Amino acid sequence: MQKVKDVIQRENIVLHTKDKVSDALQLMKDKCVNGAPVVDEEGKLAGMIVKADIYRFMMDPGHLLSYTLDLVMTKNVVYARPEDTLPRVAQIISDKDVIALPIVDENNIVIGIITIQDLLKAFINNCKEFS
Repeated sequence: MQKVKDVIQRENIVLHTKDKVSDALQLMKDKCVNGAPVVDEEGKLAGMIVKADIYRFMMDPGHLLSYTLDLVMTKNVVYARPEDTLPRVAQIISDKDVIALPIVDENNIVIGIITIQDLLKAFINNCKEFS
């Protein structure tokens, strides 16, 4: 059975807790991603930010330019490990209604991300193997 480590995106962006919200939004726009893990000074997972979080935050004028991600990000982050199976990750994404999961190693260091799109690609590739 395929595991997370087989389809993980290691090239995605990782943001930092002290990054400005406006900078994070611009980077996500430039890289065409909807979300990214947020790490602390040690590179450990501290949160997750998605564009929807930022858009809700933008309802309060003036905050976009001065606030940092640690004030906006989701802090109780659901994550996966490289050895988790794709069905388990798909179940977590479905149950938690999220668009992506950060992938962390045994030290809670972010090593990548897996998205709904990654799961769909893996499913399509598996279907092709059996057709």
